[in-house]
Amino acid sequence: MARSNKSSASRSSRRRPKEHAKSRPTKTKAARRAALRKLAGRFSESRYEPKATLGSVVAVVMMSLGGVALGAGLWASLLLEPGRPAASYGPYALAVGVALLAGFLLARRTGQVLRIGELGLAIEVDGKLVRTAWYELRRVSFANASLRLNKTEGRPLTIPLRSHPAAVARIAAEALKRIPKRVDLDEDALARIGYPAERGEQLMVDPPQVTGQHCRASEQILTFEKDVRMCARCGALYHRARVPRRCSECTSKLGNTTRSKRAAS
Repeated sequence: MARSNKSSASRSSRRRPKEHAKSRPTKTKAARRAALRKLAGRFSESRYEPKATLGSVVAVVMMSLGGVALGAGLWASLLLEPGRPAASYGPYALAVGVALLAGFLLARRTGQVLRIGELGLAIEVDGKLVRTAWYELRRVSFANASLRLNKTEGRPLTIPLRSHPAAVARIAAEALKRIPKRVDLDEDALARIGYPAERGEQLMVDPPQVTGQHCRASEQILTFEKDVRMCARCGALYHRARVPRRCSECTSKLGNTTRSKRAAS
């Protein structure tokens, strides 16, 4: 009986490593499937409003003074008789008003509302969202107390740390996780940016519009959402029949192409 118990115990101990080894491929397959996402359901993101700074207060003052100067200039130029002394100050008041309002518009750019999440970075502009996916960022750097985002197309984005500390920290953390090879932040910059402690206002948004965009692997024009697959890490879009083994943007493993086709069907 003692020998039989010992033999059974030795057999069970030998089987445990094999059972543990069998469980590993399951996790790997699940991770690969999770790396490729359909455009179904909704996506999460956080909304960050700018902090009130001295620049924002100055911008409001400039807007108020600009409006007063512009109104005075129009009154002096259009309503007063040309012979009166006050009429001669009309053009100068107009110029001052236009300059102050232009300064307000420039200062207002630093106070935009930002959204950060699975779909990348979005800026609220006049009730609309201007989005930039993670894979569309070519370089993330920090200079002059601002986070600088160089894009594949268009002008770079500059986000001041003073007006958007929580958003800057969140963008840096997400970029390090999603596109680490494109992040150019040294230890000093990361120390100034800090850890993203604030989550912002949590939102759920609809899938991105894909009509007219191109597959990142084949340049095929994407038409229907059901035929599109997205890299869950960087947001790169692919046609379901052209999904590569690795993402062409962030090199994340997307799985075997044949397996991806079966999963997509």
